[in-house]
Amino acid sequence: MYKTKQEISAGAVVFNFIKQLPMIVIYSRKNATEWCLPKGKLESGETSEQAAIREVAEETGVKAIIIEHIKDIYYKYTDPKRQLELDKTVRFFLMKKLATVSREYDREVDAVEWLPIDKALEKLSFESERGVVEKALQLIRKQGYE
Repeated sequence: MYKTKQEISAGAVVFNFIKQLPMIVIYSRKNATEWCLPKGKLESGETSEQAAIREVAEETGVKAIIIEHIKDIYYKYTDPKRQLELDKTVRFFLMKKLATVSREYDREVDAVEWLPIDKALEKLSFESERGVVEKALQLIRKQGYE
């Protein structure tokens, strides 16, 4: 039995409008077997907001600004390498693209795609992240970020 550890990560639904169509950025990893929203662990001394901005840039090459908090998701998983049971919290933020700053991504990233939200929902691997995107779409429409 492994020791249990709390872990906090931050991520984002990054949107941009292309011909008035809201698009979001997702990426693939593990030889394109998983499609995800950009997210990752907080570094020492970093806030959730700072981590979300950093992770978006590292995993997608996009510079973006935080609009608002979307929601937090929670899950547990086992990390056999670290011999830990992790209780994970991921804070997700709605972010708007400012610019593409790099085409160099983290080594874990296989591909980055901008997709219409309905296509991204079909492609995302995790139900919890699809729920985050659905909530983000509600916020985009409700707040008139278009």
